Amino acid sequence: MSEEAEDVGDDDDVADGEEGGGKSGFGGKKLVLFIVLPLLLLGLGGAGLFFSGLLDSILGVEQVEEVEEEPKEAEAELPGHYIDLDEMLVTLAAQGRKQSFLKMRISLEISAPEDEARVVAVMPRIIDNFQVFLREFAR
Repeated sequence: MSEEAEDVGDDDDVADGEEGGGKSGFGGKKLVLFIVLPLLLLGLGGAGLFFSGLLDSILGVEQVEEVEEEPKEAEAELPGHYIDLDEMLVTLAAQGRKQSFLKMRISLEISAPEDEARVVAVMPRIIDNFQVFLREFAR
């Protein structure tokens, strides 16, 4: 019986030895230490160089100087041209028993007096769009 017990013990030792000795290659900690960590450091270093602007001189990227546009004083000094629309009375869509009305006057500002003829030509469409917007807005 002692021989059988020794044989069983030897099989366990051999099996343990094969598992422990059979590991070849990188383990989890070694993989992180030798592959992932250096790649992460290189990536962070490259990102730091890129965002700091040091990489631009190496790659030959030209920096474009931002030129501030001067405000056009001529446009600022000229008053706008206004077109007064007729007074509008709009029935607002209300869910209560009492109807609501909106009475208003609108003035349109255009950039040049020459555009007045074009605006007057489409005036019915402008008034209709105002009325539709105001009716839907009140819901």
